[in-house]
Amino acid sequence: MTSTVDSPQSNRWFVVPGPIRNLFNHFPLHVYSPEDLPVRSPASVRQRPALYVFVADEDALTGKPSYNPSCLKWQTVLRIAGIDFDIVPSNNHASPSGALPFLLPPASQVSKPLTGEKIHKYVREHAVHELPSITSPRLEAYQALLTQNIRPAWASICSLPPTRQCLSPQKPLPSFLDAPSRASPPDTPRRGHFRNTQDNTTRDHLTVATSS
Repeated sequence: MTSTVDSPQSNRWFVVPGPIRNLFNHFPLHVYSPEDLPVRSPASVRQRPALYVFVADEDALTGKPSYNPSCLKWQTVLRIAGIDFDIVPSNNHASPSGALPFLLPPASQVSKPLTGEKIHKYVREHAVHELPSITSPRLEAYQALLTQNIRPAWASICSLPPTRQCLSPQKPLPSFLDAPSRASPPDTPRRGHFRNTQDNTTRDHLTVATSS
């Protein structure tokens, strides 16, 4: 009876075939160095909450109010509550809900974007000054007036091209009734933002006129 001596290769768990081993020898493993962060990545840790709103870049540096009513609303709420926050210019495409504003808490907290009622909840939990709770029919009437009448009119004025901004009060021309102004490209980001508001306002007016 002949005894067999096991070769060193037979004691291995897995033996790579020669052709495959030769193939990988032509492509050795290479570990690449870490890549730099994108240019728009924050250079420092976020110490304060950041509110992303419609605002010009230069206005955001000085904390000026947003020209968007919804963004301006939450800017005002945060300031009344005494919460220090940063303004960051953004657009609807960057918002998780598809609409501005949204709030990012400080980096020390859960960095999940907050929108709508979640912003209000964050303000109540971190307010330095207690938010007043006022409910009255008169307040509801003012809110309805602002959201249904004043806001569409204000949006139409903001969307007028520069050549129409100095129209006399006796003969105002809304931009959604002016075909050349609709065909001309917007020269500021806010005109594109208010286009939907104008179309919805016009559609509501036409519906009321047709039904009457």
